[in-house]
Amino acid sequence: MDDRVSALFLLGSSYPRDQFIEDALVERLPYRFLRYADLLKRHLRGRHVENLDKRKAALRAALAAEAAGSVLIFGRSSGARVATLVAAEGHPKIAAIVALGYPFRHPKRPTETGRVEHLANLATPTLILQGARDEYGGREAASAYCLSPAVVLSVIDTDHHLDLGMAGWAAAAEEVQRFVRTLDGLIART
Repeated sequence: MDDRVSALFLLGSSYPRDQFIEDALVERLPYRFLRYADLLKRHLRGRHVENLDKRKAALRAALAAEAAGSVLIFGRSSGARVATLVAAEGHPKIAAIVALGYPFRHPKRPTETGRVEHLANLATPTLILQGARDEYGGREAASAYCLSPAVVLSVIDTDHHLDLGMAGWAAAAEEVQRFVRTLDGLIART
């Protein structure tokens, strides 16, 4: 991956309970990922914002402030939704997205097409690591939702909380590394 690429981790709605996900993944990725900065946390001054429009605006502002030519976004749950929505707008700095437990549907609400319809035409390379037993869309997500060819859905043996254990996180980190290796030439041209 090109040095002009930085990484950004977008929080999910259950932060800080799921802070371990960011920690578990980052500590298993190669050195080049360790220079990432959580720009969105800094932009929001540590506050988690539930409002989708405010989160999208905060991401756009964080991307505008980022010095790197392009950004690899790691999105946790609703953070992945925010990242894919902004990417679907055609934001030029988003090189790729790694979604960690995408919220395809809310388990206690009727179907909301706004959660998924943009994924059908998403041009940004996206890896979704989805739990097979995820109450927000599990193993059936691959057939239940129309995903663009740019979206790779990888189903892993867990639920929405991504409690994977050491071996599971090692496998997840390897999956992310494989995905990023496929992007090396593409990202270098951005």
